[in-house]
Amino acid sequence: MNFINYDNLLFSNLDNKETVLITAEKDTYVESISICNKNDKSNFILMSLRHVKSLNVPNPINTYRIRNLIIDKNTTKDLIQYLGRNIFLNNGDSLIVSSAGYTEIFDCVIDFYELNEIVNG
Repeated sequence: MNFINYDNLLFSNLDNKETVLITAEKDTYVESISICNKNDKSNFILMSLRHVKSLNVPNPINTYRIRNLIIDKNTTKDLIQYLGRNIFLNNGDSLIVSSAGYTEIFDCVIDFYELNEIVNG
């Protein structure tokens, strides 16, 4: 049995509409969130990443991990490298990404691993 499941999710042509990248169903470590600015019309995009905790709390808690990070035209930036550490998600936690404007188009790849329960027996 594997104790860790590695996976990734790919998103294309995202913009200022908030997009849920992942909602954890078990303990999850996010290793990489690569953002590629595909916009040829402006020099940069402003990228935001929010962490939402909604399970087992009376009111959902929203916090910005990153707000209005500049990503230059035709450039890819890893948000986890920018933060300097992995993001840990509990069951029910979500990560939401968006840009500052509808013309700010980007692609996103999120790499993560989930911890499986260890069954003694």
